[in-house]
Amino acid sequence: FNRGPSAASAARNALLSLEERVDGPVLDDIRLLVSELVTNAIRHAGAAAAIECRLLGSGAFEVAVTDHGDGVPAPVSPYEGDTRGHGLRIVDSLSNTWGVRPEGTGGKTVWARVDPPPPPS
Repeated sequence: FNRGPSAASAARNALLSLEERVDGPVLDDIRLLVSELVTNAIRHAGAAAAIECRLLGSGAFEVAVTDHGDGVPAPVSPYEGDTRGHGLRIVDSLSNTWGVRPEGTGGKTVWARVDPPPPPS
C-alpha cells in the first residue's frame, strides 16, 4: 500500500473477500481495526511494511501490521476535543486481544485478534 491517504482504504478493500465468510458487524469491526493499524503505522513510522490479515481455524480473525518505526505504541489519553490519539483505544475496544512484538530486523508488528461472537442462546 502507498503511504498516502488512500492506504487505509486500500487495506479495508483488501478485506472484500471476507464478506461471504464473516458476519457483517464483525467485518465492520475488522475493517476499522485494519484502518486504525495501517493509519498508525503510516503516521508514526512512515509506512506499513507488511499487512497480514487471516482467518484462524477457530473462526477468529487476526490482523498484523509490521513497520520499521522505533518505539512501542501504547494508548494515550488525547486532549479533550482532540480528533487524534484515539487509534489504539479503538483497537483495544474492538479486539479481544492485541499487542506489539519486536521484529528481529528492527521495527515492530502491532497485531489484534477478534474472536467470533458466541452463538445465540
